[in-house]
Amino acid sequence: MSPHTDQDEINGFGKELGIIFENVRDLNYKFQFSKALKKFEDIKHLMHTSSDPFLKADLHFEMGVTYYYLKEYDLATLEFQKSYNLYGKKKKLDNICEIIVYFGMISLYEGNFEDAIGYFNVPLSINSDNSIATVRATTGLGTIALWNGELSKAMKYFDEGLILLKSLSDARANDFAKIYITQGVTHLQQGNFVKSKDCFDAVLAFDPGHLIEFNIAAALFYSSIIAIEQRDEDRISEYKKLFENVKSSTSDELIKRGAVYIQAKYFLSKERLHDKFKAQELLEQITSGDIIYHSLHVLALKDLCQILLIEYNSTENDAVFREIEEIIERILIIAKKQQSMQLLVEINIFRSRLLLASSQVDEALELIDYLEDLAETLNLKFLGEVIQKERINLQKLINKWEKFGLESATIRDKLLESRVFDYLKAIQGISIP
Repeated sequence: MSPHTDQDEINGFGKELGIIFENVRDLNYKFQFSKALKKFEDIKHLMHTSSDPFLKADLHFEMGVTYYYLKEYDLATLEFQKSYNLYGKKKKLDNICEIIVYFGMISLYEGNFEDAIGYFNVPLSINSDNSIATVRATTGLGTIALWNGELSKAMKYFDEGLILLKSLSDARANDFAKIYITQGVTHLQQGNFVKSKDCFDAVLAFDPGHLIEFNIAAALFYSSIIAIEQRDEDRISEYKKLFENVKSSTSDELIKRGAVYIQAKYFLSKERLHDKFKAQELLEQITSGDIIYHSLHVLALKDLCQILLIEYNSTENDAVFREIEEIIERILIIAKKQQSMQLLVEINIFRSRLLLASSQVDEALELIDYLEDLAETLNLKFLGEVIQKERINLQKLINKWEKFGLESATIRDKLLESRVFDYLKAIQGISIP
C-alpha cells in the first residue's frame, strides 16, 4: 500500500521509530485507519530527532493514505503534497507516481473525471518498470469507463490491470481481490452471472487471513446478489452464514448495512406481499441514515422504487407516484454529486417511462431532449446512443397509443406497455466499492 523506505534507513533512526512506522503501515494495509491515526502523533514526536527526507516523505504518505480511506480528501491531499515535494527533491519516481495515482483517485471520487484521467495517464506515460502505480492507474481508468456506462472499455482496462499485477513479484492478495471484484461487478452489470461468480469465487479462494474484511465482505455481498437472482437457496444460506460471521466481528458500518441490504433483497425476491413489506422496512432503514457509501444507498433507493411501483400499479394512487418521484430526485442528487453520467441517464430514462405511463407525454419527451443535449455537450457517445434508442422506442409507443386510441388506457396497462418494471430491473446494476 505504500512506498518502501529501506530497512537500513529506518533502523538508522532508532528501533523505536522503525517499529512504530511499520506498525502504521500494517494498520493501513488492514484498513484499521482510526488506530493508524492515533499512532501518527508518536511518529511526529520522534521525527523531530531526524532530518531524513525519505522517512518524512514516507510518514506524510502514510498519513495521506489514512485520510484518503477515511474520505478526508482535503487532509489527504495536503499530506500527499508534502510527501510529493520531499520525494521530488530526490527524484523518487516510483513513489511520486504512486502519489499521483492517489491524486487521481481523489479527483475520481470527487467527480472530477477530467483531472482524474490526467493524473492516471502520468505513470502510464513514463517509460519505467511496471509498478503498483501503473496497475492502479489502469484500473482507475477502468472505473471511469464503468461509471460512464462503457462496460466493454472498463473490462479491457481491468483485464490489463490484472495482467500488470501478475507481473509484480510483491503483489498482495488484496491487490488481486480488488481487481477481481471490479471485474465481477462489471460482468454483473452485463448480466453475465457465470463470469461474475467466477471472479468473486476467486476472491473467496484466498486465505481469509491474507484479505482485509472489506474485500471478503464485498465478495460475499455480490455472491449473495447472484444467488438471490438465481433463487439458489443453498448458496443463499451458505453466503448468509459467512456474511454474518464477518458482520459480527466488524465495526465497519458499511459492511453492516450491506448485510441488511442482502436480507432486504432476499425478502424482495419473494412473491408474497408481507415479504415485500419486510424488504421495504429494511431498505428504509438503510436510506434514512447518513450516506456512508453512495452505491449501496442508490441500490436501496432503486429497490424502494420497485416496491412503490408495485403499489402504484395496483392502486394508481397519486401519493405513491409522488413518493416515487421523490426517490428519483434523491438518486439524481447523488448522480450529479458524483458526476455519474450512467446513473444520471438511467434514472432519467426510468423517469421518462414513468411519466409516459402516467399520461405526461410532453414531459417525458422533454426529459429525453435534456438527456440528448447533455450527451452531446459532454461528448458521451455510448450513452448518446442509448438515449437515441430510447427516444425511438418512446415515439413508437406514443404513435401506437394514438393510432389505437389507447391514450385513456389504465395506468396498469401503460406501465406494462412502457416496460417500466423491466427497465427498473435492468438498471439494478451494482457499482464499484
